[in-house]
Amino acid sequence: MVSCKNMIVQCMDFRIQPAIGKWLTEKGYAGDTDCVSFAGSCEEKELVMRMVDLSCRIHGTEHIILTMHEDCGAYGGSAAFESSELERDTLVADMMRVRSAIREKHPKVSVTTHWIIRHDNTWKLVEVQPEE
Repeated sequence: MVSCKNMIVQCMDFRIQPAIGKWLTEKGYAGDTDCVSFAGSCEEKELVMRMVDLSCRIHGTEHIILTMHEDCGAYGGSAAFESSELERDTLVADMMRVRSAIREKHPKVSVTTHWIIRHDNTWKLVEVQPEE
């Protein structure tokens, strides 16, 4: 069996890809991470779970990185929300539902969650701690 310690779930949005690539390299995850990209990232829990199950079964994944980003077109972009707080709360809640499903089905796998924000003229990953 081929081994891969990490998996990242990310939006397919081209704008965030450079920041994710840089972050994966800085954290030492590059070259050892299954990369899954969907419009809306964690919006479709069942779809994400199929990929998580596959990565865990085939590659022995030990750590899953979930991401969501502001101004996500799959959700209608920032304009679809009354405030940036509501946007963040909505998308982070979807990400946390996926996190809970992973933890329930794969209790030995660690899961980290990250909100991707625009920072100056680039994007930045900020870890979000789950409320437990």
